[in-house]
Amino acid sequence: MKNSTKIFVLVLFLAIMDFTFSCCPPVEGVKVRYSHCKITVSNIDNSGDYPVVVTTGSIPKNNYGIKLDITKQEDSCTNLTSKYRFSIFTSAYACDQEDFAIFKALDTITQIQIISLHDFNSTHPANSDVSELFYVFEEGKSSTIEEFLNNKIYNFEGNQYDLFESILLLLNHIPDANTLQQFKVEIHLSDGRILSSTTPEIELI
Repeated sequence: MKNSTKIFVLVLFLAIMDFTFSCCPPVEGVKVRYSHCKITVSNIDNSGDYPVVVTTGSIPKNNYGIKLDITKQEDSCTNLTSKYRFSIFTSAYACDQEDFAIFKALDTITQIQIISLHDFNSTHPANSDVSELFYVFEEGKSSTIEEFLNNKIYNFEGNQYDLFESILLLLNHIPDANTLQQFKVEIHLSDGRILSSTTPEIELI
């Protein structure tokens, strides 16, 4: 190989290496503190391959569940328009990566409480705590609400989409009779706040 060819190959190799490292440099994640700010709940029919949200009508009582959606916010919840903004791009070249951050919670969930607003059965009249009648189903595994909270991870790496969380609460003890039901779900936080939301009325058959 001629010297001129060797020099050309070497220059080309160095140019490729420079492009690669300038495009996708190692990046330390931006640290973001977040709070639990809002919850919404929905009735779930779990009789099919996937849970389905049901807003009116009826659900088989042995397939009933509650979908608990938690919205988290950067910093405290006093400024809900605040959003973290950052970029991992340090050159004019665009990398095929997503922005990410190291998230750390300002508060934690100490209790998830489910309250029946109608008579559930003979031992659980209206306004009873029925949390013990539900379990958490996550990634193919079931656990009690207490076990779920004891193992919950609050500090993680991710992107802005990870600030939204859904928890599936499935009914483990069905009522004997067909009944109209409605549940209020409360999340108790370590800073003393309580977030609450109520499901639409639904008939369990």
